[in-house]
Amino acid sequence: MEYIIYVLMLMVFGIIMGFTYTEGLWSNILRMCNIITSGLLAIGLSGWIYSLIREQWSGFQFIGLFVSIWLVFDLCYLILHTLCKTISHVKVRFIGVVDHWGGIVVASLNGFIFLGFVLFTMHVAPLAPSFLWGGFHSDGQILDTTWGKLAEHVSGSVYSGEEAFTWSGWTQNGSALRTDTAKSVEAEKGLFGG
Repeated sequence: MEYIIYVLMLMVFGIIMGFTYTEGLWSNILRMCNIITSGLLAIGLSGWIYSLIREQWSGFQFIGLFVSIWLVFDLCYLILHTLCKTISHVKVRFIGVVDHWGGIVVASLNGFIFLGFVLFTMHVAPLAPSFLWGGFHSDGQILDTTWGKLAEHVSGSVYSGEEAFTWSGWTQNGSALRTDTAKSVEAEKGLFGG
């Protein structure tokens, strides 16, 4: 049953590629920049948002970080996408073959980049420790590890006075969170810990 994670990964990749491969090279390059920038901003700001959520609603201890990272990602992506559409009124023209095949290649890269971000965020999702019959590896796979290492590299210069992001810390916190979630569900407290 471990293969189910790969089926889900293929579905996420296919959805992203299916929606974007016809948009051409320029649009997909902008989308790639938006996905990477939004992901890095979400990783950097989600801890702060999570702290605010926990102060206001202590019951969101298990789902709060996962929700906060996706809220920040969605908001940043929406803003960046809108700005890019507004600024870039004229579509940059490439030679037809380059635009077509380049768009497909960059759409594929976008699928892999977004899939990596999805897998990266699953480390702090309120999932069982043996999620998908052990198919989800808490130590990471190549796509989520790439996001983790990129965030670790970028965050070293961003955080001032706070503890910088580390990939090993992220996976350890995710494993602890999944264990605590399982204990809370077994104790019939539910996902919201209360």
